[in-house]
Amino acid sequence: SYAPNYYLQFTVKPVDVETFAGLSVQLDCAATGQPRSVMTFWLLGNGLLQNSTDFTLHSNGSLTIVNARTEHSGVYSCVAENGILTIMTTATLTVKVPTYVGVDATGSVQIKDSVDGPCTAVPSTRKFKAVAAFPGTAQIYAVDFDGKLWTADSFLGPFQKDETFRNGFEVQDVAVGPGDTVYVVDTDNRLWYKTDKTWIKSRLSPNFQSVAFLNSGQMIGLNKVNQLRRKEKAAITSSWDENIELTYPLNAVAVHDDLILGITTSRELVFLESATWKKAEYSCDLVSITPINITTIPVTAPQITSFTPDNVVLPYGSSVTLTCRVFGIPTPTTVIDLHPAIISICSCS
Repeated sequence: SYAPNYYLQFTVKPVDVETFAGLSVQLDCAATGQPRSVMTFWLLGNGLLQNSTDFTLHSNGSLTIVNARTEHSGVYSCVAENGILTIMTTATLTVKVPTYVGVDATGSVQIKDSVDGPCTAVPSTRKFKAVAAFPGTAQIYAVDFDGKLWTADSFLGPFQKDETFRNGFEVQDVAVGPGDTVYVVDTDNRLWYKTDKTWIKSRLSPNFQSVAFLNSGQMIGLNKVNQLRRKEKAAITSSWDENIELTYPLNAVAVHDDLILGITTSRELVFLESATWKKAEYSCDLVSITPINITTIPVTAPQITSFTPDNVVLPYGSSVTLTCRVFGIPTPTTVIDLHPAIISICSCS
């Protein structure tokens, strides 16, 4: 007698992953067995995953989470079966919201969840030399290597050029101050600020290199002779109140709540804590950094699109596939209902 040798085993198992909101991530899974006809499917919790705007199921068993959001965090189960046996393996996905957005020396956008944390590159078709975010939102301003201003709803883009700054000067730094007022420093070290769509030149002496703002509205200014100064208000004509002692020469300055951060001339990330400048564990070759104080990354909901099945007439005993798909955010549920009264089967040739 012959005893069939049934078996089923994973050849690739998914691993735990931490990622940032807005980025896509792939979980790999593959199995082999006897019988060889192996089917894999994925569960999030107890819910069966299907192809949608959020998830892509690949023929090799892998799963891609598209533009991950915090609600995608959880335990993912890869289930394999071959008609005889069923096996399962799991992996945990953790989706974090970044605390900082920066750009490195190559112009690539980087994100990190703490001052000392490592950086993660964000795919982008554009290169920038400076960034600034609006407090409490995901909206961001960026400066390209030609000194042009760009804006986007989040660091994920898409970026649109801000055509309002047309003063014959290139921008070298950008910041967002009280009342969501946008400030820029041009390549002649002059400070400008934006009211509606009009840019006004500051009457402060033209020696700026970078500016930032504390929660109290105080302005922090780095001048071209590498002095870091603080002024009580962002009032354009008021004088500077005090100097902040520097341990390292800086190229750029930023503020997160009341924590002052700097980018040194050797592209090291530093921060001022208890009157002492400290180096971050990971500097990531940054040339600019900005905090983002948000709890989620906005994802633009696409217009609902659908594929509806066509009417079909076929001979008795034939097989047919009716395709019905709907896409949208949040992911909609598709239900196929059978209506016997309108089913028509002919005895035609």
